Amino acid sequence: MFEARQSGYRSAMNEIPEGMIRQLSYYRDAELRGAGLLLHMNSREDDASARTNLTRHIADESRHAWLITKRIADLGAAPVAVEDGYQTRMARAAGVPRTLLELYAVTLVAEERARARYAAHLESGAGDAGTIDLLRAISADEVWHLQWVHRRLQAFVAEVGAAHVEATLGRYRAADAAVTADLAALEREVLGFALAAAPSALAGASPPV
Repeated sequence: MFEARQSGYRSAMNEIPEGMIRQLSYYRDAELRGAGLLLHMNSREDDASARTNLTRHIADESRHAWLITKRIADLGAAPVAVEDGYQTRMARAAGVPRTLLELYAVTLVAEERARARYAAHLESGAGDAGTIDLLRAISADEVWHLQWVHRRLQAFVAEVGAAHVEATLGRYRAADAAVTADLAALEREVLGFALAAAPSALAGASPPV
């Protein structure tokens, strides 16, 4: 049954190349906006170790955005303008993060979603070999992103308490669930199916803070 669904994903995506370009453009937008958020966090962070990690993280997100842009060009297209991507929708659903705790919380949730999302895409088999290889490489970077942001969030427990940190994460995870459902509906409209619906063993991979 799963093999049949994989075949359906491949067939549908191959028949709608503009759908792949739009999908990659959404990924590109998420990586670019993620880099911008991290840059803002870096300007507010007092911890030297965290600033080092933020710099590496910013470099990763920027590189991902460029690699996706290059992949789109290699497919003979240009990135599609995205005005309603994941981060934009998250800001509408949960509000703009103001405190450093909120910034790290929304970053962790976004990284969880990115890893689960790329895993779902890889599991679906949708797209050509070059795109699959690219998403596999990007996914490998997400492991460290989750690890270091999770460690930084643990430091807030001593400052504001575990309950407050978990409540903040819970608020952003609730917003993420709503946003993901909306994006899945958009995918069904454009592609005829939703990659977000593909099974993924990596969803919710981060341990509790």
